[in-house]
Amino acid sequence: AGFSDFVLEDCIFSLSKGTAVEFCGSTGKLNSITIKNAGKAMKADNGSLVTGEKLVISNCKTGIIANDFSIVKLSKVSLTDLEVGLEAEKKTDAFGPARIIITGLTKKSVKSISETDNESTIQIK
Repeated sequence: AGFSDFVLEDCIFSLSKGTAVEFCGSTGKLNSITIKNAGKAMKADNGSLVTGEKLVISNCKTGIIANDFSIVKLSKVSLTDLEVGLEAEKKTDAFGPARIIITGLTKKSVKSISETDNESTIQIK
């Protein structure tokens, strides 16, 4: 979804070599989403605001990514069989740092739970 408002509910995304779900400059809500067998499960970019609950991610290289002033705030998140669970990064100087806030995280077989630059933040409650 690019530069739009959205609601995604009760969706399954599978078998994506690239990014399964990507938001660019968008505002929206996720509810009961499953993402599996992808390179990158979910990416919020360019000042996106993504909120929601009940997100299940499995068998992906990277789980949830927030870049360039984006905020991802989710609850009831399950991460299974990932290389990197959460990644927040300011990629360009035109934008500020990114934030990821997760409440109620469960994880299994995640090699690295989080990666961030020195300005962006990841908070797990």
